[in-house]
Amino acid sequence: MVVLRGKEHSLYELPVHARSGNIAIIHADIANMPNVAILLPEQYIASGACSAADMLQLANRLCGRTLFAWRFFSRDGAPARSSSGILLPASGRYADALPADALLVAGIGYASLAKLERQLARETDLASVLQAADRQGRLLGSYCTGTTFLAQAGVLAGRQATISWWLAKWFRERYPAVQLQPHAMLCQAGHVLTAGATTSCLELMLQLIREKGGEDLALECARILLLDARRDSQAPYAGLQQFSGHDDPLVCRAQHWLQQQLAQPFSLDQLASATHSSGRTLIRRFRSVLGVTPLQYLQKLRLHHACRQLQHGDTAIEQIVTECGYEDLSAFRRLFKREMSCTPAEYRSRFARAA
Repeated sequence: MVVLRGKEHSLYELPVHARSGNIAIIHADIANMPNVAILLPEQYIASGACSAADMLQLANRLCGRTLFAWRFFSRDGAPARSSSGILLPASGRYADALPADALLVAGIGYASLAKLERQLARETDLASVLQAADRQGRLLGSYCTGTTFLAQAGVLAGRQATISWWLAKWFRERYPAVQLQPHAMLCQAGHVLTAGATTSCLELMLQLIREKGGEDLALECARILLLDARRDSQAPYAGLQQFSGHDDPLVCRAQHWLQQQLAQPFSLDQLASATHSSGRTLIRRFRSVLGVTPLQYLQKLRLHHACRQLQHGDTAIEQIVTECGYEDLSAFRRLFKREMSCTPAEYRSRFARAA
């Protein structure tokens, strides 16, 4: 609900007078009402698809006129069931979406990377539609796992793009032609927009609203939805474990040992001795499974520990740095800023939990 002049309103019942004075100024390039097609692959995540439609509805309401029209499309044109069982009606097959001015691919849920890859291989109709839309210069958008469908279709080759932070390593190896920006919340490469994990769909839709309806309208939507304008990076939200997982017992033993050694100076020889292996083997296995060396992984562990300390308490940054095995406070701050896209103080201010 939104409160205006002491009265509660549904998000879709905001009175026209609630809009700011500038929002009613509609750019000439949207006089013909942009049509948005929301494509629903199997096991799509309902929250992202529905949020996209909700934001377009909000933009329309704030302007007091219909700026955007939108419809859902599925592979066979039948109602599409989401990963959580929600059923959305479809207006037709993927190919029927091509007259749209913008096509948005919903992200999907997946049980394993192997199942995700099999679905990518099956969605040939979707790939054809995306390729055709790209050739026609139509606006294309995706978020979370939806980005993989754009990459599978070849649309992202040679372009910058982003995806959910936990899929970065897998995505980079599978689609090396894409200029992946793993920490970016939103990437725009010409007429192609990509965003990070599921809720970054909101940033993607704001950008679409900004392009088609102007900055004032996008800003008003953000204000009503309480969207944080500082959400420009996924890095502060990224956890330590990658969802892709692995089953390498040697790397598991090494990870557990490193977890107990955060404050100690790193020694590859000691790690090799503790895991009954060799330094060369450990480096090779870590790179194969996790995409980093043991030392790089330890640095990630230390940063993760620092983040948790910043979130859950008021421990002085100097003490946190010592617990993480660093002696140079300024060097740690530089490392933190580089990896997390914010300073330790900014991270604590944004994510600290109340006692």
